[in-house]
Amino acid sequence: MRTILPRLALMVLASLAARPPSLAAVEPPLRVVALNTVLAEIACEVGGNQVAVTGLVPAGVDPHTFDPSAADLRAMVDADLVLASGLQLESYLDRLVGKIGPAGRVVVVGDALPEKDPHWWHSINNVAAATDLVRAELARLRPAWADDFARRARAYQQRLHALQAWVATELARLPPARRQLVTSHDAFGYFARDYGFTVH
Repeated sequence: MRTILPRLALMVLASLAARPPSLAAVEPPLRVVALNTVLAEIACEVGGNQVAVTGLVPAGVDPHTFDPSAADLRAMVDADLVLASGLQLESYLDRLVGKIGPAGRVVVVGDALPEKDPHWWHSINNVAAATDLVRAELARLRPAWADDFARRARAYQQRLHALQAWVATELARLPPARRQLVTSHDAFGYFARDYGFTVH
């Protein structure tokens, strides 16, 4: 009996140590495809190493004229989540949604924001709101990681609000009469509203 009990205890301990880790620990990263560079950044910031983000629209490419390839479509079909700006920014989106897969896989961020200008990221408040939308979608897909997503989202939003304060301080040096913005594309309505610019 003296020899059996220690051996039995060792066997029990060894079996416990050999158990697989929890489901949350072994789940693969979420595959996220973003159709906007800002959405790709938000997904990376909120998801951390628990997401694998693919940005289909390269920096510097006009999202209005981007035309997804067959490989881009495959990336969207294979993704757990596709993030789009919506509001007709992606002219190809309507014809692709039916091919991408189950409802809920494509999240159109702009549609959930209170105002309907597709260039929503030119307001820092909108980016902060979009961050919360992305956090909620990631948590829906991986509830076990919801606290991680929430912590990263708060940290990112704090940096956004710090940026907002910096912008306000810098622009306070510019008299209101000189806040004139000349542009070839009417995309800065949110910025003009937030900081008192007249757009030409």
